[in-house]
Amino acid sequence: AEAILCFSLSAGATGDALAEVGEAEGSPAALSLLLERDVPEALAAAMQSNGSSLRLLGQAQLAGESPEELLARFEPGEPLSLRMAAEVWPEVPLVQRSSYIGLT
Repeated sequence: AEAILCFSLSAGATGDALAEVGEAEGSPAALSLLLERDVPEALAAAMQSNGSSLRLLGQAQLAGESPEELLARFEPGEPLSLRMAAEVWPEVPLVQRSSYIGLT
């Protein structure tokens, strides 16, 4: 199964990323740092705050836009909303034992 997850990174996080990589490196390096360091934490926090019981099977990937499109709209120091897709463990409903009586 696949889940689409939407969440945002704060303006402070995006600004901190640019400050950490330096102005000379610019937005591409800051975005790369955000994707590697901050997105996994923000994704986990968003899932937890929503009370989600989803368990990811792997890493979430950008959904609905390319990295180039994301970079084009990325502004350090401004909030950044992301839409990501991830494979998740399927939820198996528990069946009461009485449901199996008489089956052969």
